[in-house]
Amino acid sequence: QGLPQPAALMWKLVGWNSKASPPPGYGKYLGNINRVLPNGSGFVSCPEVFAEHKVDAFIPTTTMKICGLSKGDTVSFNLCFVVGKPQLSVPCWKKVGEDAPEEKVAIAENRCTTSPQKASNGIEDQSWVEAILASPQAVYVGAVKSTSPSKGLSVVVCPEVSPKKDVFVQKSVTEPSLLSTHDVVAFKITIDALGAPQASPPLWKLMGWNGKDPPRLGEYVGHVKPPLLNGSAFVDCAEVASTHGREASIHEKVMAFCGLSAGDTIAFSIQLNAAGHPHIPAPCWKCCTEDPAKVAAPVVDQPAADVVQPKPLEVKPASTPPAAAPAAADAARAAAAAAAA
Repeated sequence: QGLPQPAALMWKLVGWNSKASPPPGYGKYLGNINRVLPNGSGFVSCPEVFAEHKVDAFIPTTTMKICGLSKGDTVSFNLCFVVGKPQLSVPCWKKVGEDAPEEKVAIAENRCTTSPQKASNGIEDQSWVEAILASPQAVYVGAVKSTSPSKGLSVVVCPEVSPKKDVFVQKSVTEPSLLSTHDVVAFKITIDALGAPQASPPLWKLMGWNGKDPPRLGEYVGHVKPPLLNGSAFVDCAEVASTHGREASIHEKVMAFCGLSAGDTIAFSIQLNAAGHPHIPAPCWKCCTEDPAKVAAPVVDQPAADVVQPKPLEVKPASTPPAAAPAAADAARAAAAAAAA
């Protein structure tokens, strides 16, 4: 009937985040997944990759899941490098049709050599993904770029993750109404099924920062008790009480400056006054993840080990911020640099 029909060989793009970039071209390499380890990771056999790097390309467990790959799959792919070793990057193309020798040659000869997310060497740069997967407990510092209460979503600029990738904060992590543009926040990161960075709970908001002195991530975590008549308050933190023999206090001016109230969970540092008593200076970090069991009300008798901790505080130095949000990125850089010091 003269209508176009697909050939026997077809390729399906897998692991592509359609919201983050246009569809990429075919990968530079073609190979077969010949090994899958018990932890779900695998290796792709490709003569070209082996000739160039003397090893097969590794496929992390998360990449296997995101792309829906399994042993025996034929893939067209690009590489990223972690500690100098080649890894299959996201997205890639998975063969989903019957193979034919002449079609395999055609697909190899017609691979696209340009892609909007490729580095200068022609290989897609996904090193930021591998860095996050390698340190799942790392805490990152960023600044709020926008909030959308109607969509239940906030967007954070985090140049230390990637200058081209914003971090998404879902309503389940923090209500958008609790954040404002340029707020400095700290959080851990996971990679979603589409390969995009997502903040994971708990999320901490910097309170009472003067914008000049670079802030540090809090050393302790505790719950603000009901204020006294003069507006000051004490913070329930077993670690501080054990070390100093008493709870840390917050001056009424610090309470007001940081916008704190009874029941807030905060990460903070302490100073000692002339009498040797611990008190909490500004700034501090307020937990914005709504968990009624741990955040909504002070937990006087809860063991310190059960409190959500923003540790270990493995914060990387920030890179050059994107021009789209200079004020937010500057705040994120300053906070990250201080935390890494």
